[in-house]
Formats: sequence, structure tokens, C-alpha cells
Amino acid sequence: MNTPSIIFSVLGILTTFVVFQIKNKNRLLIFNALSNSFYTLSMLFLGAYIGALLLSIAILRDFIYIKLKDRPKWYVYTSFMFINVLSIVSAIFTYGHWFDIAILLASILINYGMWQTNAIVIRVTSIITSITFIIYNIIHAGYLNIITEALVIISCVIFLVRLLIKYYKDV
Repeated sequence: MNTPSIIFSVLGILTTFVVFQIKNKNRLLIFNALSNSFYTLSMLFLGAYIGALLLSIAILRDFIYIKLKDRPKWYVYTSFMFINVLSIVSAIFTYGHWFDIAILLASILINYGMWQTNAIVIRVTSIITSITFIIYNIIHAGYLNIITEALVIISCVIFLVRLLIKYYKDV
């Protein structure tokens, strides 16, 4: 990893842990966009262009999804499809490694997760996506980014455990 990539990865780490402890979806999406901005820059400095492009699209996705509240269903569905088509087209133009396909599928999965209103679905899709990005970061030597993905997984698990504890206390 080079110095700019390390700096942006550290900034991403600082924002990522907070992201999945947030219950309000709009605030979650804003912090997620900030975190993705740092990782986009980190990926660019690593030469991991499909990762950087898909993270840039994720930033766009986060801001579009914030605006989806109280919109007609056709608009919500069209926005979801637009983000996924944009991701697929971007992947076609930046394809360079067989694992890029897995990153594309993980990106589509997290697009689906973030599209949902169910906090559990958001966290579970985040866990799956983070596991995929850990492998991607190993391939591209983004070692600090691996720490971040591990933090995402831990944060999501903590959120889910807290939710389960609350559920069983209420039962």
C-alpha cells in the first residue's frame, strides 16, 4: 500500500465503525457515502479501478436512496435498477480480473440491501459484501481496507446481537 491509500483507508476506518451502529437509515446512508468516498480514493491509489468505480456508484446510490422516501413505487424501483445497470456497465468497462465479477455481484447485493427498509437485511447483505471485499482487497494489497471490512462485519454482528437481546427481553 502507498501512503495516500493508507491515509484514505485510515479515514475510512474511522467512519466505518460508526456506520453500522446508526439506526436512522438516512444518517446511515450519509455516513456510508462518506466512508465510501475515502475507500474510493484508497482503491484508486491501489489501482483497483473496478472497486473504486463501484464504490463511487455506491456513493451515488446512498444519496439517491436518501431521497426515495415518499416517492412512488415506480421511482423507487427505477432508481434501484438504474444503480444496478450502472454498476454492470461500469464493470464491463473496467474488467481486469476474474474476481471482478464477484465484486460486481457483491455490489448488486449491497444495492439490494441498502434499498430495503429492514435493518437486518441491510446488515446481513453488508456482511456478505464485506467478506467479498476482503478477498478483493487481498488480491489488490489493500490490507488496511481488510481491517475495515472486518470492522464492518463486527459492527453488523454487534448490531444483530443487540437486536436479538432486545427481542428476547421483550418476549
